[in-house]
Amino acid sequence: MILAHVDPVSNTRTATAKRYMETKADDILETLALSREKAAGVSQLKNDLKYGDSDLRWKTDCFLVSWLQQELAAAGQFDNMVLLALGSDIQARMPFLKDMLSHQGEYGRFLENASPYMFLVGDDICFGVLEDFSRKFGAALQRAGYQVIFQNRNEIPQVYGQRFQGNSYRGIFGLQDPLMATKIENGSYLFDHINSKKYFWSFDHPAGFFDTLHAAPEDVIVLTLDKNYVSYTKRFLKRRALFFPPGGEKQSKTWKNFDEFKASKLRENQMGISFLGTPGVGLQENIDYTREHNRKLYPLVSTYSYNLLNHTDEPSEMAFERTLEDPEVGIKNQISDDDFAELFGEWASLEKNASKTVRKQVVKEIVSAGADLNVYDRGWKDIGDFPNLIVHDSIPYEDARKVYDKSWMSLNVMSWHKDGFTERIAEPQLHGSLVVTDSTRYLRENYTDGEDIVMFDLNDQSIKELPERIRALLSDKDRLLHIAYNGYLNALKNHTWDARAEQFLKLTAALD
Repeated sequence: MILAHVDPVSNTRTATAKRYMETKADDILETLALSREKAAGVSQLKNDLKYGDSDLRWKTDCFLVSWLQQELAAAGQFDNMVLLALGSDIQARMPFLKDMLSHQGEYGRFLENASPYMFLVGDDICFGVLEDFSRKFGAALQRAGYQVIFQNRNEIPQVYGQRFQGNSYRGIFGLQDPLMATKIENGSYLFDHINSKKYFWSFDHPAGFFDTLHAAPEDVIVLTLDKNYVSYTKRFLKRRALFFPPGGEKQSKTWKNFDEFKASKLRENQMGISFLGTPGVGLQENIDYTREHNRKLYPLVSTYSYNLLNHTDEPSEMAFERTLEDPEVGIKNQISDDDFAELFGEWASLEKNASKTVRKQVVKEIVSAGADLNVYDRGWKDIGDFPNLIVHDSIPYEDARKVYDKSWMSLNVMSWHKDGFTERIAEPQLHGSLVVTDSTRYLRENYTDGEDIVMFDLNDQSIKELPERIRALLSDKDRLLHIAYNGYLNALKNHTWDARAEQFLKLTAALD
């Protein structure tokens, strides 16, 4: 074996190494008889070279010397691969190679990176939206050249010891999944015995998952769709967090230019503006209930509700801080960050009620002004008798795309995300519908109002002006279609699931 007699300072050996550097590792690897799993792992590691620094190439080769030691020896290529990995800098690289051969140091990380991603599926919450996200993002990673396993989450506790314990995975994704905090009989975490990065992907404010994240292993990484939530998670939940919003599905039908897009939409569009949001329970209902059933909490609920609706451009944690500073509530000076996180977690759902309050205001304003609005939840009938409000039955998430296909415009009201992005932007745009949405900092930085999207603020004045803006666009189809087409191009470039896969691979390369 060549390692036994490599002299780090030998000029002869260095010259030999330089000659072998001219031989590409790919040429050596192609001579090997690899299992399907190892061939896929090698392919992943080669893909990773696009995202790493200049040292990743030789470090990967050192790992492959160890991981493929038997296959290299059988092909008579072990010594060649060693020399290629060491290159001309034998003295500096030799300790790393020895770590790889003894399965020490970074060996485990490289082994994980050569392994499949695992997505936990089998939960039908949110009308199947999260299941759809898992499948779509997983498929995008597969198209990018990475192995993906979709694992029924309900099977893991039963067959954990036989099938998962001690295995390596490139990453495990739990979409708002409490399984991330599950412990086994000996009191250790279920996923602590699986070698992998663990991603808890949250599509609501992470404060609402306080119990899960507080109980989860320390190495869980939170993925979230709002940059404010990243800051909150790091400070209050003491977890690593990354901004990573959902994407949209690129449809098979594409448009080569504006004229083709215009002809298609003029032929297919059948309805003016659609809205897939649900009405739900607003803040006033919460205030009334608390006043009647729990007077002790009434000052907190009513003050927090007031602060949410009077500071609609701020994240909800800022409204909650204002609430605790209010003399009627008066506990701000008595609370630590940990206590704040726990208390805010108990009341985080009120931001959803605030969103639903504003949704109803926006919908009423639009239909009161005479514009037709198609909604997809029978609960919208409860807001009043409006001839222009066209109420349909609720539809599964996969059918939403059919609605986007035939809608001139798609309304969106964020669930109080103030620096975020959601699939309710990407999906309609990828289907050629003009998105009308409340603004966020992220949208303002990545879109231009009136050019590739229509944005409004959640104050009374902006909402009152919205119906006229909608009416003007519906009466000027050419302008409407130009905005919709520009939005389509933006989403096609930046917000498909394939784009998300590329962004994720770059983002997580920095974690290594």
